[in-house]
Amino acid sequence: MKTLLLLSLLSLSGCNEIREAQSNQVLTAPTREADQPTKPNKKQLRAYLNRVTARVAQADINSTFGGITNVLIELDNPTPITFHMVGVSVTYVLKSGEVFTTEPVLFTDVPANGKLLATAPNASRGTRVVANITEYESEQLPPNLNKRLGVGTMIN
Repeated sequence: MKTLLLLSLLSLSGCNEIREAQSNQVLTAPTREADQPTKPNKKQLRAYLNRVTARVAQADINSTFGGITNVLIELDNPTPITFHMVGVSVTYVLKSGEVFTTEPVLFTDVPANGKLLATAPNASRGTRVVANITEYESEQLPPNLNKRLGVGTMIN
């Protein structure tokens, strides 16, 4: 009987050691959240997208007869997002304020924290040029945030 009681006590103390070892492992093991970098939430992503801009960097405007040549569009991406594609519409505006024509300019492989330049077509008429982001696509964005309208600038 004393042997049985001694074995029971040894087995109980062994179980406690196993439980303590298991609880120590659980406490010291890294969690899944700590292993993964934090992803920006939708609000942060929208704030990033509002920082991406297209502007007319250069345009030679013939104020006498109208017409715009040598148009350069600059796309500024000051975000950590890499874009597969960014579409910009370049609108040529007449002196009266009417739209003469709108031409698409496509930027591909836009790097994070980068700037790109692209030439836009010349226009035979017009006295102002407006550049607006019309669409974008990135694998880093959820599907519902791809291809939304962005921010543009104007040169008079």
